[in-house]
Amino acid sequence: MNFSQSIFFVLFFMLFSFSCNDKAYENEEYPTNLKVEVVYSEDINGYIQIYATAENTVKFEFRLNNSENPEEENSTGIFEYTYYQEGDYIIDVRAVGESGRYLKEIVYINIVFIDNEVDVSQGYISPLEYEGYILSWNDEFNGSTINTDSWVFEIGTGCPNLCGWGNNELQYYRQQNAWVGNGVLTIEARKESYYGSQYTSARIKTQGYKSFQYGRIDIRALLPKGQGIWPALWMLGNNITSAGWPS
Repeated sequence: MNFSQSIFFVLFFMLFSFSCNDKAYENEEYPTNLKVEVVYSEDINGYIQIYATAENTVKFEFRLNNSENPEEENSTGIFEYTYYQEGDYIIDVRAVGESGRYLKEIVYINIVFIDNEVDVSQGYISPLEYEGYILSWNDEFNGSTINTDSWVFEIGTGCPNLCGWGNNELQYYRQQNAWVGNGVLTIEARKESYYGSQYTSARIKTQGYKSFQYGRIDIRALLPKGQGIWPALWMLGNNITSAGWPS
């Protein structure tokens, strides 16, 4: 039976700041008592979390490097961001009241990467040539970004059509949980609250970009182990949207 396949990679699995008030509000309906905390990740290079609280506030805004437009605005006061280069950065955190007036705090971020490289010399290395085969496509992840000509991200929880992605998965898939560096694609599951989910991860696929019929496919991956962790490398038929998952 003839069929073609697409590859799906899936993984389940301090600072100094000062406060600056734009105006001194005497009316208690204006935002007051803005407090901002920044948490640096010990495990993920460049990943930070900001926790902002304030009284009489309808939303929080987070502006990167004096940007005129917020990178994100929400009512929770929680902001997550990953920097991909070392350096000093500024985040403008604003607590906005119902009237539109706000308090702000300028937070100074210092990003220093910790050497936690994967030793790619370990394990089996697939050759790029086999007798009787012609190489159709390969990705060694040698750049600094994921190749968007080959891979597409799936975002969210699968809802409303396939909540939990059909496997009762607990994570929310985000683009920020996957990155490339030193010849390695990293897909990371994190225990963190995000849009109602208590975990996040990443899910990328070649569907719509790369598919193959007949031949050999080599995948090299280092997988974690632990309770509740489900890393997965899938090969699915190119007709998945009409035929559904294999039974």
